[in-house]
Amino acid sequence: MAKRQRGATLASLQPSKKPRNDRITHPLISPSCTIYVRNINDKVSKDAAKRSLYILFSTYCDVLQIFYTNAGKLRGQAWLVVSSIEEAELALVRLRGITVFGKNLQMEFSRNTSRLVSQLTEVSV
Repeated sequence: MAKRQRGATLASLQPSKKPRNDRITHPLISPSCTIYVRNINDKVSKDAAKRSLYILFSTYCDVLQIFYTNAGKLRGQAWLVVSSIEEAELALVRLRGITVFGKNLQMEFSRNTSRLVSQLTEVSV
């Protein structure tokens, strides 16, 4: 009588999570002037969170606008509009892994272009 083998099952051989794509280096996602930030501590007031994001990012880039709310599904997320793509790339590289209010911020380029950027490019053309 053969012994029943224990160990790996079909479920344990498959990866549990898909690897995340890094939006800084991923070739299919183009850099933009809008930076998406998540994992912001939602226990902090809206003004304190916006102020700290402005202080952090203004060291590396010219921040034009910050959209942050701590209500509903958007809680703990922010979008920052900066003046150039080069400055956005620099800020993302320099601030990667930074801890603010006890949480590690996760940053990447935004999927969508900000309305402010669209308006500025229309005016300058």
